[in-house]
Amino acid sequence: MAFGNLKFDTLTTSDSKNTSTEKSLDTSFLLNGSAKCWAKVNQDTPAYRDSFNTSSLVDDSTGNYEVHMSSTFSSIDAYVVAISAQAEASNNDNTQYQSLDNSTTAMCHVFTYENGSNRDIRNSDVIIQGTLA
Repeated sequence: MAFGNLKFDTLTTSDSKNTSTEKSLDTSFLLNGSAKCWAKVNQDTPAYRDSFNTSSLVDDSTGNYEVHMSSTFSSIDAYVVAISAQAEASNNDNTQYQSLDNSTTAMCHVFTYENGSNRDIRNSDVIIQGTLA
């Protein structure tokens, strides 16, 4: 059974922890301000430790992998990527990150040591924000 469209500008709900407090949220924040895709990646395996809106993970080579999104972004200029990597206590080199050949359905990146050699990261986090198609 189809219900049609529900249109509203602000969502108001009671707080489940403090029932006397209402919470309001501009619905444009839901569309424009929240992460559209995120992933916790283990390149050693390689595998997602956990993820949202991802379809596959491709290990191209040491330190170089692709996060494929389930939903398409409207263009390659319509999203931004934030990445972090867990430091290794036994390694004093800084980890560098470089974005490669992103598309509307995948973002590719490579991790390298400060000396330029590629390295797999046991724990890296990826957050993608932008406009879905």
